Amino acid sequence: MRTIVFAAAVAVAAVGITGCQPPRVFKNCAEVHTVYPGGIARPGYRQVGPPLKKAPHVDQALYDANTARDADKDGIGCEVT
Repeated sequence: MRTIVFAAAVAVAAVGITGCQPPRVFKNCAEVHTVYPGGIARPGYRQVGPPLKKAPHVDQALYDANTARDADKDGIGCEVT
């Protein structure tokens, strides 16, 4: 019985490890907009400038991988205004 429980725990752990993928890094905002039309943002972002036309996708890891896309450093990359 212990062998079966141990094997199940190892299988679950292996799926968790291999199921994680790093966030995608986009080349430019045109590429971002094909997947996230409103851009990408970190939680707690504050819009600077005109109001947004589309809501951004909020994801800290994705934003961190694409900080170069946030030209005005307001916490939203490739926002659509």
